[in-house]
Order: sequence, then structure tokens, then C-alpha cells
Amino acid sequence: MMEGINWFDVGCLVLVVLFGLRGITNGIVKEIFGILGLIGGLFAAMRYKTMAGEWIAAKIPALQNANGVLSGDTTQVLIGFIAVLFGVWISCLIIGEIISKFFKWSGLGFVDKIGGFVFSVSKIFLIFAVIVTLASGPMSMNEQTKKYFESSKTAPIFLKIGNWILNLKDDPKIKQSLDSIGSKMDDKLLKDQNSTARMNSDQNQSTEPSDFNASSEVNSTERTKL
Repeated sequence: MMEGINWFDVGCLVLVVLFGLRGITNGIVKEIFGILGLIGGLFAAMRYKTMAGEWIAAKIPALQNANGVLSGDTTQVLIGFIAVLFGVWISCLIIGEIISKFFKWSGLGFVDKIGGFVFSVSKIFLIFAVIVTLASGPMSMNEQTKKYFESSKTAPIFLKIGNWILNLKDDPKIKQSLDSIGSKMDDKLLKDQNSTARMNSDQNQSTEPSDFNASSEVNSTERTKL
């Protein structure tokens, strides 16, 4: 074991290098579009899940019968959410693949690979920093992990960066932006719920007259027989 390096450091460095090698394989274009697809897919799914669920239910009649499994239109909304999320994500992956091919054909494949390595290493390093910071309390209190954590050379670096990332949520500008996004998502969710409630109410009202007419016809037939 190298001087001052313990098993905690070795484990972290090995994982960082492995993810970096994965970044070389994918390239920076695929890495970026993969993340954009997930983030964009989540936002798009939150916004269009109800509309997508209704469209899918109209195209697949069997799905309408599945609504009895869950309350109301929950099945449609869930399937709509998953469909939009994966649709956007896969679309971004395809776009990333096409652009990555362009980089390769244009002779910039080397730049794409190096950029993918740097991007992947930075991404996993930031993730580890947050995880180590959040786990620093329990790790320091546990006798089995305490000695590795306190003698680690990488832990102080992770803690410094992790604390900086976690403190960003208290930044006034970032907090205002997050509150604004949360407020918009809450408003959209409320509108979706109201829209679904109105739709169910309209369907119930349209069903009642037909039931009444059917009952009237039965009564009329019985009176005729008498």
C-alpha cells in the first residue's frame, strides 16, 4: 500500500478510473446527451404525463380496462410518465450517437474520447463528494470505518467539495430558482388533477342519460307487455 493511502482511497480512485474509462468509450457527446435526456425527460414527463397517458389509452383499448387496477386514471398517468421519460431519454441517446459519429468521421473522435473521460471523472467525483459528505457522520462514529475515514487522503477533498455543493441550496439566487421551479411544477400538477377530475365528471354525466334512457325503455316495454 502506498504511503498515506488506505483502502478507502484505493476504492474511490478505482471507481473514478472505471467510470472515466466508461467515459472514454462513450465520449463526451454521449455522456452529455445521456444526462440531458434524463433531466429533460423528467421535466417533460411531469408536464405531459396526463396527455401522453390519454393518447396511449386511446390507441390501446386494453389499457382503459386496466384502470380498475389502480384508482381513477392513475394507470394512464403512470404509463404516460414512463413513456415520456423513456421517449425523451432514448431520443437524446440517439441524437448523441449521431453527433458522436459525426465527431468520429470528422477526425475529432480523440477530442470526444478525452472529453468523455474528463466529464465522467468529474461527474462521479462530484457524486462521491456528496455521498461522502452525507455519510461522514455515520462513518466517523463507526469504529470499523472511522480509522479509514480519518486517515484517508481523499476524504478531506471529498468533504470540501461536498460541503460546497450542499451549501449551494442556501444560495439566495439558487434557492429562488429552485422555489420557482417547484412552484411551477406544483401548479402544473394541480392543473392536471383538476383536468382529470373535470374529465371524470364529464364522463359520468354523459353516462347517466344513457343509463336513464335504457331504464326508461325497459319500463316502457314492461308496461306494454302488461
